[in-house]
Amino acid sequence: MQEKEKQFSGSNIDWYEVDNSGEVVISLKDRLIPKIKPILIGLGIIVVIALISLFVYEIVQFFYNASEDRQITENTNLYIEACQNEQDVQKCVSNAALRLAQETGNSKYCDELTGGQFDLCLATSALTSRNIDDCQKITDSTIKAQCNDAVIALTMPLDHTYDVCADYIDEQKQEQCEQTWVFDTILKGECDYPQISPEMCEIGAIISDAITKQNPDLCSLISDYGMLEYCMERTLPGDRDFDGLDAAEEESIGTSDTNTDTDGDGYSDKEEVLTGHDPLK
Repeated sequence: MQEKEKQFSGSNIDWYEVDNSGEVVISLKDRLIPKIKPILIGLGIIVVIALISLFVYEIVQFFYNASEDRQITENTNLYIEACQNEQDVQKCVSNAALRLAQETGNSKYCDELTGGQFDLCLATSALTSRNIDDCQKITDSTIKAQCNDAVIALTMPLDHTYDVCADYIDEQKQEQCEQTWVFDTILKGECDYPQISPEMCEIGAIISDAITKQNPDLCSLISDYGMLEYCMERTLPGDRDFDGLDAAEEESIGTSDTNTDTDGDGYSDKEEVLTGHDPLK
């Protein structure tokens, strides 16, 4: 193996590697630079494009927000002006703000309101936009909790996890959410969760079999009353969507027997019937 040494070349101020015969050997730096240079140029181009994109985005957002704020200000001034001839000006302004907040889902229309009207306006806006951040601005703790839980119910995906239920403020709603998750999970035969015991898994297999065969007699094998009731509700004759309302009840109310949530508000038809709400609105 030939021994290498450093030798200064008068024609160039750089150092070259040469072998014992005096022939120039390309250095490691000279070998890497042609390969690294295109990469560095490419990275530089990407950074420049990213900075330009960010700048353009900020400009668009600025003008969009400015345009939106201007529109809201114009609308607010219009309904305040229109309410001046009303006997109860404040009530007129509140109603106009509530209507616009509900129609647009924009909580900025609530800024002219105070107290309970402000909280109600924020809740109305949040339900339209499904923006839970608007709920956090509510001062009344009861309305804030109701707003928070309503938005969660509207936005929670069907395949949500058990932990998501903790987002509910109302303990009863959280418990219902957890129970629903357990029911749905054991019906799928998915038992590898710490929240599901072997007994629950066995009950899930029984319920699933009973629903598949539409045989309520199989439910009698279940000792847990809550699970037994759940099983019986989903094996009632004519209950094609398994929401606990049979075909005759659904027809009488006007709801669908193939859709558990006819009005699509996040609550099942039976839940709304039991709580006195209209399952069609």
